[in-house]
Amino acid sequence: MVTVTIKKSENKGKVSVVGHAGGRGRDGGDIVCAAASTVMTMLCQNLEDEVLFSYRKYNLAEGNSFARYHVNEGYEAVANRVLEGCLLGFRMLAYSYPECVRVIEEN
Repeated sequence: MVTVTIKKSENKGKVSVVGHAGGRGRDGGDIVCAAASTVMTMLCQNLEDEVLFSYRKYNLAEGNSFARYHVNEGYEAVANRVLEGCLLGFRMLAYSYPECVRVIEEN
């Protein structure tokens, strides 16, 4: 099971992706793990925007990735729209593959 934990406030947050989908084959976990990795990579690439984010730290590792960030003052609305696009990807994976992905959102 891939567990995505999202913790965010107005100006900072953390996303962690832990675990493996555990499946094999065309419709199994391999495609789900690949999709989760892709969404996490998109999130980390978005964090490289120095106008929006004053702090970013992330690690992309198989089965255990995380990203932490702080949003620059005055850019909260724009940064949150960018991040929500990525987080929607995780939510869609959990909806489509509930046996493989769960999303935990904490405030």
